[in-house]
This record gives sequence, structure tokens and C-alpha cells, in this order.
Amino acid sequence: MGQKIESKTCPNCNEKNNPILGSCWKCGVILNAGETPLKEVQSLNLGGKVRYFQVSPARFIIFSLITMGIYDLYWCYRNWKLIRDQAQRKLSPFWRAFFAIFFIYDLFKTVQLSAQTKGWSSKYSAGTLAAGWIILRILGNLSSRIPDAYLIGWILWYFSLVGFVFILPVLRCIKYVNESEGIGPREDNKFTAGQIIMLVLGCIFWLLFLLGMVLPGAQTT
Repeated sequence: MGQKIESKTCPNCNEKNNPILGSCWKCGVILNAGETPLKEVQSLNLGGKVRYFQVSPARFIIFSLITMGIYDLYWCYRNWKLIRDQAQRKLSPFWRAFFAIFFIYDLFKTVQLSAQTKGWSSKYSAGTLAAGWIILRILGNLSSRIPDAYLIGWILWYFSLVGFVFILPVLRCIKYVNESEGIGPREDNKFTAGQIIMLVLGCIFWLLFLLGMVLPGAQTT
């Protein structure tokens, strides 16, 4: 507690960086070559095989759309739970998922660094992906405060539904990590009771939403 963290200079662009980020925020160059700067990654590697919550992109998109983004938070929860259990760290998967806008970057970066230690050569900007997802979540919340009569509210809401596009690169990264460890999707490709409930509730909500759009028009004719 109270220790000052010295900044690390990027060897590529000379930008000052917080060393726990692992890569330069400006140009993306890895700052700690051969190291695992995040405590989550370091602890996971010490514990043997690393596994994340793997789900196919198609299934993720379907669940995200049907649940209007709630599945994104569930996905965060499952991954933070695995990180907590494997790294034996004291963290709350629920609260990190509930306040995902504050922790989504950490999750993206942890997955990326895990993959890089196993030879992952493709790069994505965890900061850009996290920022895009957060912005769309905020737009979705703002749209609910705009009266239905204004078209901009509907536009913002529809845009907020495609937040899953910023998670798709992370899904590919997770697939690489799991396959490099010889770990298959296992139960992740099955429908759990919770997922079935989310699907049912999501379908009911969408049905009511569509009926609400159609019925008022039918009453005025």
C-alpha cells in the first residue's frame, strides 16, 4: 500500500506508460517482453493450465441480441470467476461483471496477455475494444432517457445492441488459449438452465416490444 509505481518508457515511441498495462497505450508495443505483467496472468500460469469461458461467436451474437446485451455481462462474470478460481485471487466476479464498464479493459487485457505467453501473434487493442463496448453501453442507457417521439433515441438504442462486435476478437483469443492447452469448450457449448432462462425471457421481452410497436398503430387506423 502506498508504493509509487514507476512509469515505463515504450521502446518504440518513448511514451510513458503504467507498467501493469503490459503494452503501450499509444502504439501497442509489448512493454514487458518475456514477462506476464498482470497478476492474473502470472498466477494463472503458475497454476498450470489456463482456461477461459469459451463460446462460439455465433452463439454469443445470438444471446447478446436476444438478451439486449445482458449476456455480455454474464460472459464477463463467467470469465472473472474462472480467473478468480485459477489465480486464487480475492475478487468478486459478480461486481466486476455488474460494473463491467470499469473492468472490461482488465478482462480483455488479461486474456490477450495469456494468449501472448502461448505464442498468440495476432494483435488487438484492448483499450480500443473496451472503449467501443463502453461507449455503446452508455449510448444504450442514454437512449432510454430520450422520449419515444425522437428518432435519435431509437437510433442510439439500435446502435447499442451491436456491442458484441467489440468482444468477438477476444472470443477468438480465448479459443486460442483453450486450444493451446488442449482444453475443449466442454459444457460451454451446452445450454445451461440459466442460459435457457435468459433465452426465454429475452424472447418474451422482444415479443412484447414488437407488439408494443405494432398495436398502437393498429389502434389508430
